[in-house]
Amino acid sequence: MVKKTTYKYCFTVLLIGNNQICWDFLKLFEDLTPDLRIKVAGVIIIQEKQGTGQKYPTIRDVPVYSFQNVPLDLEADLIIDMAGKKEIDGLIKKLKIPVINYEGACFFYEIINELRNKINFQRMLNYSQKLSLLAAIGHSLSDALRNPLMAIGGFTKSILEEGSLPAKTVEKAKVILGEISKMESVLKEVSVLGKPPVLKKEMAHIHQIIEQVSEEFSLECQKHNINIVKDLEPQDIEMWVDVELFKRALYCVFKVSINSMPDGGRLSIKTRLSWDSLFIYISDTGEGLEPWQVENIQRPFSFWEEDRETCLIMVRKIIEDHAGKFIIHSEPNKGIQLQIELPIVFPEVPPV
Repeated sequence: MVKKTTYKYCFTVLLIGNNQICWDFLKLFEDLTPDLRIKVAGVIIIQEKQGTGQKYPTIRDVPVYSFQNVPLDLEADLIIDMAGKKEIDGLIKKLKIPVINYEGACFFYEIINELRNKINFQRMLNYSQKLSLLAAIGHSLSDALRNPLMAIGGFTKSILEEGSLPAKTVEKAKVILGEISKMESVLKEVSVLGKPPVLKKEMAHIHQIIEQVSEEFSLECQKHNINIVKDLEPQDIEMWVDVELFKRALYCVFKVSINSMPDGGRLSIKTRLSWDSLFIYISDTGEGLEPWQVENIQRPFSFWEEDRETCLIMVRKIIEDHAGKFIIHSEPNKGIQLQIELPIVFPEVPPV
């Protein structure tokens, strides 16, 4: 069992700049929050008009304000000015918050970007080492248990086919077959987790895949009185993905959500485009997870105690194999909220 580590923020910052620069800074802070312990109090956009209170598609609820509608009671320890324009000098004076000017902000950005690269490299190194160990364990387990399971299952089926067994014995034999099937499924998942990614990518319509998976689970959702709510981007989204693996990830998410809502509830799916990424938000109103389970699922080298964790670890690995990000939030009795970020990439076209 892994206990969640809590930490306090060192200071809060207020970002000023255009959409792209602020978004880059937010992504940096998200990646390095446990190390830098910086909290973004708000973002002020100076080029594009944004309504007060609009949100960036990010893990944290960061308020976004237009330059014309900035409340003067904003509180922060530091302003990072990434615009370098004279028209914001008056606003900075009114806010009465210490500021890092444009040159300092550029230097600060380069420093934390290098820090992120260093930390990510160390994480990838640790991940690859642990993944190779997991692969060895998975293959050893599969090889050691495959033949005994096949023998037990085969003999049990042959006994059932005789047809002269008491009713209680038949029930027990069916239970044995069911448990063997579960063990085979777990071994398969362990084996897949340990394998290096071999993706068979193709151009696919993401919304079409979501609709297909939703349709396949529609009868089961109706049976459990679960309402599927979809809020998809109006424009068609094509991405270069491994269709089968992406479907498998969605299957796992649907399975977890449905099993966590035995008395009914709501399963919501939302997609949003942001620059060069697609965000998929999936949430339910089910039983939720304990804090230690959430942290366990997000760790690169995870062990699990139940099917829900196994499924969500599979989802995380599939998304990461697509160079994406997988973020999960959950509390007991408050459901599960997933944020999936997939980079929109296209195949390289060879020169003619």
